[in-house]
Amino acid sequence: TVTINAETEHYDDLIPALDEKIIALGGYVESRETGNYTRDRRWSRMTVRIPAEQLTDFVAHVGENANVLSTSEQTQDVTLQYADTEAKITALKTEQNRLLELLAEAKDLADLLILEEKLTDVRTELEQHKSQLKLYDNLVDYGTVNLTVSEVQEYTPVEEPSFWERISMGFSDSLSNRLDGTPFSKGDITSQEEALKIMLDGMYNTQSHLRSFLLD
Repeated sequence: TVTINAETEHYDDLIPALDEKIIALGGYVESRETGNYTRDRRWSRMTVRIPAEQLTDFVAHVGENANVLSTSEQTQDVTLQYADTEAKITALKTEQNRLLELLAEAKDLADLLILEEKLTDVRTELEQHKSQLKLYDNLVDYGTVNLTVSEVQEYTPVEEPSFWERISMGFSDSLSNRLDGTPFSKGDITSQEEALKIMLDGMYNTQSHLRSFLLD
């Protein structure tokens, strides 16, 4: 799920353009709210479903056509839930087939009523799990974008990172990547020499950020 807070000076142009882009990417608007902050300042809040492979394209499109104030992303791994639901469906289908066999063999009216009631319960639960599986499929196939667009007369300046934030970025960049640019974990540092290289790289990045700050 991607959450975007953006603003625009061209509200009447942007909203229809976003709708067209959503359709072009094969997505749809799941929900939408609109309102007014003041008489001449409107807002629109929408939840958009975009095919997963097109999600980056849509987020980029918003950034190119509006002033994005903030963006956040949250992922949900449903692998275990999906497998568990599939297992339950398989078990319920087996139980349903067994109940049908017993129902065909039953002679007593009381037994028939009990079996039919049990069969109804199993079928209801089976449909519920099938619906849940479809929901998981939808979560995997489509990404969700919670987008808020505000109408403004003048864009809000996006704050640049502070001096210490830029210094911190230098060390973070080095500690999150090897010298060759691939991610690493603690277990990957197998020698003092490699650790020293990473530290020196961090110092170099810090120096670069410091020089950039002084020249600004």
